[in-house]
Amino acid sequence: MTVRCDICPGDFSPISGSGPKPCRVAFIGERPGATENLKHRVFVGKTGEELDRTYLPLAGLHREDVYVTNSVKCWALGNRTPSEREVLGCGRCFLPRELDACRPEIVVLLGGSACRLIDRTEAQGRVRIDYAHGRPMQGSLLDGSWSGWIWPSYHPALGMHDTTKMTPLLEDFRRLGEWMRGEWEPPQPEVQEKDYQLIALPESVDKYVCGSICCGDSDEIAIDTESHGTKEFSLQISTEPHTGRMILAKDKAAIERLAYWISDMDLEVVMHHSIHDLDDLARMGVKVGRFRDTLQEAFQAGGLPQGLKPLAYRLLGVEMTSWEDTVLPASTEAMVTWLMNAADLAAQLAEVKTTELATWRCLDCGHKQHDDKLVCGSKAGGGKCLCVTTGRTSNLKHEHRAGATEAVLRHVLHHTTAKQTGDEPYEPWKKLREMRAEGLRGRVPESWEFEWLEQELGPMPILGIGNCSMEQALQYSVGDADMTLQVARVLRERRGDRRYVIDPSDRDQ
Repeated sequence: MTVRCDICPGDFSPISGSGPKPCRVAFIGERPGATENLKHRVFVGKTGEELDRTYLPLAGLHREDVYVTNSVKCWALGNRTPSEREVLGCGRCFLPRELDACRPEIVVLLGGSACRLIDRTEAQGRVRIDYAHGRPMQGSLLDGSWSGWIWPSYHPALGMHDTTKMTPLLEDFRRLGEWMRGEWEPPQPEVQEKDYQLIALPESVDKYVCGSICCGDSDEIAIDTESHGTKEFSLQISTEPHTGRMILAKDKAAIERLAYWISDMDLEVVMHHSIHDLDDLARMGVKVGRFRDTLQEAFQAGGLPQGLKPLAYRLLGVEMTSWEDTVLPASTEAMVTWLMNAADLAAQLAEVKTTELATWRCLDCGHKQHDDKLVCGSKAGGGKCLCVTTGRTSNLKHEHRAGATEAVLRHVLHHTTAKQTGDEPYEPWKKLREMRAEGLRGRVPESWEFEWLEQELGPMPILGIGNCSMEQALQYSVGDADMTLQVARVLRERRGDRRYVIDPSDRDQ
């Protein structure tokens, strides 16, 4: 391969892929390593050996049956991870021709860098490998140059450097083989209308909890809490899949009723990341006896993500809305409104620079005066102006110069409204903290000025769920409790699998 892409630094020779053409499966990795650069062949180092001997056999595949290549064709000193610009630039130069030549039915993307090749809309965002690995998806690569089944997976080298990733890698390749043979299908979300409600009355708590606990055969209740800053905002409960209720922290009577059900009925409470929820529940007056933690159970199961969102996707096929996608837009909108009002108010603190000029001007029309200040330079009205009779003249020039506080506010406001798209949106809270301490262009705001602004306008909005509409907060928060319950039930079922049974010979004597 002698052709180079436009962004290639030319330090090392590009290395093409290898394998049969056509083929059923093509594997795309990150970039060649040192051994590949030396031998000028792809996947022939330790990572290649791991792929050939450990992972491909699990999928029922052999190296000679698959096409193997990389997103970036050249090695880099230090085996540096390629940037997105390198992946897309090099990929667009070589991969369309490679994929057109081998015409794979399935493309396996090895690692996060390779997953950047997947075409995604701005609303969809980048494919997160911790969510997507080990599940097939229909899609396209590199602006539609290839489309079909895509199988994201961790890079085989990752299992060699991080042993916690070996289990998911082994399962991903085993699942790949089962899926190709028609023996496994990824879990799909149930299509069912959700019953999420906000309740404030004690009797509403009785109706919901008793309807499931007293009339069913389950004594478990999933609970999730939400905070706005340092203050408790709400708690959410779910006793049956696709249902749930929210109780605001201020509704003390309803919370007391829930506390009665949990303690007196000895309900088993299910939480995700209980360390956080137990503290919030205690502050709201809810004491928990028996409980399960799905985060700990996922960790102990091995090979499962610990976050609730990726865990729900892995086990249930449900793509949950993230906290960032729910809270950040609403909080940013509230922050923009506050910044606009604060900047306008801070204009009262502006500095005014006065300069004495050599010439005089009419304060009515702004023109210079001549003939010993008696005749205005304007030709309107026969060359005369009211300044001749009113004396409204001045040789002083007044310039408005924004104070340090106003300048900082307008700077943060401009960048907040201009940079809210992309993978890393502008964070006004972080930037405002920095500029209040360090200033802007050498000018540091006085601390009393921000105190005065908050006295006049109210506290500056924080990044929190309290900025969301009640409907947004309800759907997001109750959804967490609902998913915690559903995940807990799947984890209980998985524990009955033979893989999780301890052999008698392994027990301590």
